[in-house]
Amino acid sequence: MFSSKCNAYFLAILNNTYTDETAKPYADKALKYLTSRGISEDDIKQYQIGFVMRKVAEQQAELEGNRWAKDKTRECFIIHPIRNESGETVNLQLEDFLNRGKALNTKFNLQGREITLWYSQPLTEERKQNSLWYVSEGIYDAIALSKWHSNTIALLGEPLRSR
Repeated sequence: MFSSKCNAYFLAILNNTYTDETAKPYADKALKYLTSRGISEDDIKQYQIGFVMRKVAEQQAELEGNRWAKDKTRECFIIHPIRNESGETVNLQLEDFLNRGKALNTKFNLQGREITLWYSQPLTEERKQNSLWYVSEGIYDAIALSKWHSNTIALLGEPLRSR
């Protein structure tokens, strides 16, 4: 799975177990950005947050048709796997963290794929019946909430609507 590879790549660069002189400064900036949002290296591992350079992204079948993967103004991305209620990855959210404040849109979901809510935990039958879930607007808010309350849902920037 592409998102798992991106997570392993990110962690290897951060832990200096994989040397990629081109990507290392960008991966360090990605970590600094995530840390500024309250995301730790443990969170990166737990939620399988990944990192990829655009030059690699544009060659991936999973990103075929994604105009960002070919946009030369976007050098690299943080990748968040979006899982459905069962915990299966159904989408990837790319984040262009370097252009925050410069570009209008810095988050992009794969076109033609299911857009779902982001769940911090698989939505088991027991959790549906016996658990309180906290709802937030974005992934970072949900990850922060999950540190105190394990069951969180992110709407991924979508307004509340019936499903």
